[in-house]
Amino acid sequence: ARILALLMRSTRVLLADLAYEPASYEELYKAVDQLCRFGHQKALYSQLYAECQTFCVGTVKGGGWPCSGISVVAAMWSEYSIKTRLLSDVFAVLDRVYLRRETGALRIAQFMPALLKTALWSGNRQEAILKS
Repeated sequence: ARILALLMRSTRVLLADLAYEPASYEELYKAVDQLCRFGHQKALYSQLYAECQTFCVGTVKGGGWPCSGISVVAAMWSEYSIKTRLLSDVFAVLDRVYLRRETGALRIAQFMPALLKTALWSGNRQEAILKS
């Protein structure tokens, strides 16, 4: 439980700040590997998905982008592409081990863009982005 909490804290920081450099990506990868080896894949996947969903919704609702209109979407996509690659690398073991058994689970590279799309186009946010 402690390793999972530390890993999720690192994930939150990584999502919030692209300049964040953890002490070691290898250590994060090893923590994921260890959790998967001891059968915590489902909890890890659920928490990772929830963290990413919270981040996507919070970022879109929070605004604060230094551009407007479709440029906002392009800027978000650019940043999310980088974050998706980082998370995919750190959580590669989870992608391979857990998703091999779970038929309905999406890989990180699949759910991150889907979460962003849902956050961007839900409710009146689409109109607000395109009008700004």
